Amino acid sequence: DADGISFRVTSDADGNWSQTIALGEATLAVDSTTVPPDYVLTTGNDTQTVTVPEGGVATEPIGYQPAPASVSGTVWVDLDGDLTRTHPEPPLGGIEIRLLD
Repeated sequence: DADGISFRVTSDADGNWSQTIALGEATLAVDSTTVPPDYVLTTGNDTQTVTVPEGGVATEPIGYQPAPASVSGTVWVDLDGDLTRTHPEPPLGGIEIRLLD
């Protein structure tokens, strides 16, 4: 087409996609606007070149995973037991926080 794109395919619910093309080299490019927000590529680049051999099939994995996230908080002496840190409730250092699966 006018953008230089020969084919557009969309992965199915299982992440699979396929397109019949001519033998030789082909360039694959992921449309990053269709990737869920906060996902990062885990395999190579979002544009890759593959070679389709005679009588064969070329496969190219394209992996994404959710971007790393973080959790944080504050440990304090809850003097009045209201579950809200208010002045003058002091921080409580040296407390080990364990993140469980």
